[in-house]
Formats: sequence, C-alpha cells, structure tokens
Amino acid sequence: MQTELGRIWWALPGPHSFISDVVDALEQGRSIILALPSTAPTGLHGHLIANVDLRGTLEWKTVDLSGAGRVAQILANELIPLARRPPRAFANDIVVDPGLQATVVQLTGIEQGGRFKEFVAFLAEFLSCIRKSSRSKRATPRLLFDLPRALLRNPQIGSDLDTIRLFEWAGRVRPSDMQLYVSTRMQGRSGLGPTNLFERIVVEFAGWDSNLADELSKWPSADLLHPLPGLQELAGSRDIRGLSWQAGTQDMFGARSLSHILHHVATDDHDEITKRLWRAHVSEVFPWLEEIRVHLIDCFRSAIRLPHELESGEVIRDANLLEIGQLYWNLRYVAQLPEEQLDLVKLCRFARNDLAHRRPVETPRLHSLEREWRAALARSTPV
Repeated sequence: MQTELGRIWWALPGPHSFISDVVDALEQGRSIILALPSTAPTGLHGHLIANVDLRGTLEWKTVDLSGAGRVAQILANELIPLARRPPRAFANDIVVDPGLQATVVQLTGIEQGGRFKEFVAFLAEFLSCIRKSSRSKRATPRLLFDLPRALLRNPQIGSDLDTIRLFEWAGRVRPSDMQLYVSTRMQGRSGLGPTNLFERIVVEFAGWDSNLADELSKWPSADLLHPLPGLQELAGSRDIRGLSWQAGTQDMFGARSLSHILHHVATDDHDEITKRLWRAHVSEVFPWLEEIRVHLIDCFRSAIRLPHELESGEVIRDANLLEIGQLYWNLRYVAQLPEEQLDLVKLCRFARNDLAHRRPVETPRLHSLEREWRAALARSTPV
C-alpha cells in the first residue's frame, strides 16, 4: 500500500513535472544539482531512477564518495573495468571513458565539510573536461548529486546551462496536488455534514510537505479539529534546529508563500494555527452553510415576510437574497415564529458569525449543525 501511495504522489502534476524536468536535462547531457530541503518528500531518487529506466536511453549508477581515497579514483574503481582503468585516475578519465557515455552517476557522501571541498575541486575539473569534449559532439557521463541549500552559497557551485543544471524543489507542490494526495490517504473520511473538512484541514497544515500529510491523515477527527497539542508533539519530536530545516521552512504553495506549520509551532505562533484551521473551515463549512441557508429559505418561504428592510434603509424583496442573520430576524421578529422552530437557523447564524470574525466554527456547534441538518433533511416538509 505504501508503494502504491508513493506512486500516486510522484504521478501528481507538480511532483511529476519535477521528475520530468530533471530527466529531460539528463537526456540533454547535463549534470544535475538537486537542492532539496529537509521537508522534501521521500522517494525522489527512486522515481528518478524509475523514469530513467522507463525512457531507456540512460544507465543509472550510484557511487558513495564517503570512503577513503581521491574522488576521481573512487569513481574510476566503481565505474571503469580494470582492463581500461588507469592506475591513477583523473576527472578526464571519467569523462572520456567509452563505457560511461550514457551513464548517470548519482553521487552520495559529499556532505561532510572536508569531502565537500575536495568534491568541488573535482567537479570544476570534471565540468572543464565536459566542455572540451562537447566540441567534438561526443556523449559524456552525467553527475547527479544533492546539496543542502546551505551549501549552495559556495561560489563554485551553480548552474551552467551547457553543462550543469540546478533544480530546486521550491514551489513544485500545488494545493491541488496535495488535495488529491490527501484524498487517497483519507478515503472514507470526509468531514462533518456534506464536507471534506478533515481532508482540507490536513491540506492547510501540511502545505507542500507530503510526509507531514501522511502523519496528519492518520489523526483522529477530534485531533484534527483541535490540532495544536498534536502539532506541538510533532515539533518536539523533530530536529528543527539545523541549517537544512531552516532552509526548508518556507516554500511557495500555489500563489502563497507559506512557512512550515511546525516552524510556527516551534516559535509559539499560535495565531497561524488558528488562521489555517479557519481557512479550512471557510473552504468547507461556508459552502455547507450556504446550502443550509437555501434549504431553510425554501422550507420557510411561506412564513417569510417581505419586503424586508435593513437598518441601512436597503429593502430586500426577494427571499433568496436574505443572509442567514437577516433570515433569522425576519422569522423570529417579523413573522414571530417560536424560537424552538429556528434551532437550525440560529446555529447557522452563529457559525456564520464565527467565520466572519476569522474564527473556526466551534466544535460543539459543528456537531449540532450536523445533527440538525440531518433532521431537517429527514423532515424536508415546508412550513
């Protein structure tokens, strides 16, 4: 099941476009730098390999550079058969070897300070050899490696459209991607009433972080409606002090620049938790309230007294234009219906006021809304 869900994530438009862009650049002969924050989703490299294999034009090999020895010599020992391997290998030996012309070499183990400096020197020599070979139009191997964003400040690391491309994960996940993904994780769980409230709460809090979405999707409904304690526990269990985390706390999510929710929790910014919960309620509960409002107007149409005059002097002559507060006032104080007939109208009015004042609807009120709504649908007899 986990494998299947991983395939779903990388088949979504945003993540899939990232995979396709990287593989396209590899096929064009470029080496690749992947700038990934700590919040990047799992499985990226596996799906890159799968897409390279699917196209069938390149061969993928992984080499760990964390051991002893010079970078060029480790690569030669791993990639070039003994019969044509030089005793002392240099970058050019990797570039011109005929068996590596269609090879993608994924490099690991370069993150440590000393190893990284040596690797930068090797990379400069490798790219210089690539540029010389490009004049003869011969195919050459491609390198692919990850760098935390903190290391990208090194002036010797950067894009060169002819030889090496830098791909940042930033801004790759769209809200629609996450909505589709969460729907696969929460099948059978919609929300209170005819809403997808629980799914929407996960989307608002997970943002672009699919790993966090996986965790939130497992939460009970009560925890999703009151997420602060659970988020505090998650923040406490993660290492959120390192450079990699700091560099990955902000990203574009659709048209919005969004900070990771655990960053807000760690800095005691509880207003952001309330704001995102409110956004989820506006997305899902507000349309439900509108559906109930229309139903109530139809049910009480014969009791509504028109024209309805507002304090501003505006006159409403069409019952369909009555907002929920106006409907309550008309039925209770103009038509003088008894209070007990207006429980659902009152609940909608209070819930609408919650949302209008940038508050999520109170949980007991949501449950009462659901009960009264179901009862109203069961009756569905016009007054």
